[in-house]
Amino acid sequence: MLTLDFINVGYGDAILVRESGFTMLIDCGDCSLGEPSSRSRRISAADFLAHEKIRSLDLLVLTHLHLDHTGGLETILKHTRIRRFIGNYLPSVCPSGFQERAPTIDDGSFDPGTSCLIQSLQIFTASLKRMKEQGTEINLIARKTVLQHHNMKIFLFGGKQEYLMRQAKICDEFIKRRENAGELKVLDHFINDTSSRIRIEYQGVSVELPGDTTAACWEKCSPHPCDLVKLPHHGHSDSMTESLLKRLTPADAVISVSDDRHDNCPDPNVIHMLESEHCPVFFTDSLSPVGKSAPDYHQSVRCVINDSGQYQISYAHF
Repeated sequence: MLTLDFINVGYGDAILVRESGFTMLIDCGDCSLGEPSSRSRRISAADFLAHEKIRSLDLLVLTHLHLDHTGGLETILKHTRIRRFIGNYLPSVCPSGFQERAPTIDDGSFDPGTSCLIQSLQIFTASLKRMKEQGTEINLIARKTVLQHHNMKIFLFGGKQEYLMRQAKICDEFIKRRENAGELKVLDHFINDTSSRIRIEYQGVSVELPGDTTAACWEKCSPHPCDLVKLPHHGHSDSMTESLLKRLTPADAVISVSDDRHDNCPDPNVIHMLESEHCPVFFTDSLSPVGKSAPDYHQSVRCVINDSGQYQISYAHF
């Protein structure tokens, strides 16, 4: 049996994958849960793992360096051992190991996106050092990696190579010299397309987990049909196109969202697009689907696939 929990971390991503004793976490949510409504039951990735009595992860994949995917990593490491880590950026290594922490610049001169990237790099570099001390196997994602555990296959695809190379240069320069924080603003404009994409196949069922890869970028990567898709970038307008949806032909969709966003997230046109293809949508937070009441009190959207290849999606709550 394969279980996927799309954890309700608010505006962020954290997906727990379990199969026959194997545990994998894809992204870690933000370092803050934001300001949920009274009916929201948001939970940090660390607290969700604790509730599920998970004290070690066989694999942690960080799709990209946005704070809403990276921010919860430091807290997770306080209580959880990571056996293997795969990310899309590793800073230069010095004799003493990874840089302990990216520099702090808090003079109020940067836009929110740049400030969040600085905070994300601080959390990420400190976490790398801690993982190294714990004996974690630390890997940079390849263009394509295939892993297998029992009946589950995991396909890992690196993001756009041009952007990954540029990201590495920008981040390395910032960590080493503290002089090019302005370049982080440039990185913020294309960082979603550095996202690693994950495809999981189990007993004939396929699940697509594309991080925040934009639809325009994903369309160029020869996407295959799937049964379940987690929409990239929280259902913003750049998360899906009609042509991509027709190539994916998903039976169900999950969107990681928060119920306190007021910036077309998820975008009504994207929701209409999915509904026109008769694709039910499940929201991680307590959002109201069009024409329906919102389900209350759920900590995750849970997908369970049995050994016969049948799956069920439901809202899970404690």
